[in-house]
Parts: sequence; C-alpha cells; structure tokens
Amino acid sequence: MNETDEAEVYLDIQAVQKVAEQFSGINETLQNVNSTLESVVSILASLVFTTNPGIVIAEGYADRIRPLITLLLEKTNDTRLGIEGAILRYRDGDKSGSQRFA
Repeated sequence: MNETDEAEVYLDIQAVQKVAEQFSGINETLQNVNSTLESVVSILASLVFTTNPGIVIAEGYADRIRPLITLLLEKTNDTRLGIEGAILRYRDGDKSGSQRFA
C-alpha cells in the first residue's frame, strides 16, 4: 500500500464507548479496593505492637498488594483514556484514531 492509498476504517462508536464505560467501572472498583486496603493496612499497622504475629503477616501482605492495585488502576485508566481519545479523534475525522482498533 502506498501513501495515496487509504484503508477503509470503521469504528462502531457505541460499542467502543461501552468498552470505555466498562474500564471506568473497573477503575471505580479498583479505587474502592485500594482505599479499603489502605484502611486495612492502617488498622493492622496500629495493632502490630499489641497483638500476635499473624497481624504482622496480614499487614505485610496487604501492604504488598496495594502497589499492584495502584499500578493496575493506572493501566486501566490509561486504557480508558486511550479508548475515549480514539473515539474523539475518529469523530473529528482523524482516521488514525481508529487504527488502534483495526
């Protein structure tokens, strides 16, 4: 294909918008999980000095999970923003915005 040839591009905007909305829901859930883990870590950290070693293990486990949840949250948010950006570019006539889904 040379520079003058253009590939036919079609983007089902409604279907792709639903995907973006699903990522938005995932982000909301991950934010709730992250917030809950933050609370759990704080509570367990305050109990570490007064109770059994199981609390120390649980606190360490929850503290190790939080960065992974935060990373996943960032990745899903970036994906959602990319999808929404592609929709906007496609609506504005920029065919390259839809190439991601071709």
